Amino acid sequence: MLPETSSPSESNGYQDCVFGTQNGFFAVDTGNGTILSEPKAASKDFDPATAGAYKAVFYKKSSAQMGQNNAESGTASEGTGTVTVGADGSMAITDSQGNSMAAGTVAAIADTPYIYDGTANTLSDPLFGMFTFRSSTGGSQQDVFVTFQGNAVIFSSFQTGLPLVQNGVYEYFYGVGLK
Repeated sequence: MLPETSSPSESNGYQDCVFGTQNGFFAVDTGNGTILSEPKAASKDFDPATAGAYKAVFYKKSSAQMGQNNAESGTASEGTGTVTVGADGSMAITDSQGNSMAAGTVAAIADTPYIYDGTANTLSDPLFGMFTFRSSTGGSQQDVFVTFQGNAVIFSSFQTGLPLVQNGVYEYFYGVGLK
């Protein structure tokens, strides 16, 4: 484990904490959320060896909405579930009652032109090892992001109504699953 570093955040007065591991994975914990970083994979391609069932834990915020001074309202919860990944990249995330939270087939960020196409309007890096899928149904859009590390899957989702509106209601969840 690398040494921990903390410093007062200029934006909120909280202590921000940065910590990492010798293999290049690190996290930044702030008063406004957490950032995870991991080493870039050697290839953009999905590895079928990651297929399988993962037991997952997640944090979820439903009916979220941004208010004054960037204060977020909504209903927060934690839960458990399953992430099932097929050798073809198909993925299903379900809660402990078997309710679908997300389903689709992952695509490499490098192959997703609305995120990465080498222009100034998208990400400047193809993020090898990061995958996504988007689903749009019944007036809403969900974007899911996924990466794999050893026997773990790290996932996040953001869902909002369509058409997009200022201060609209949204939902998100993020978590980790272990084989």
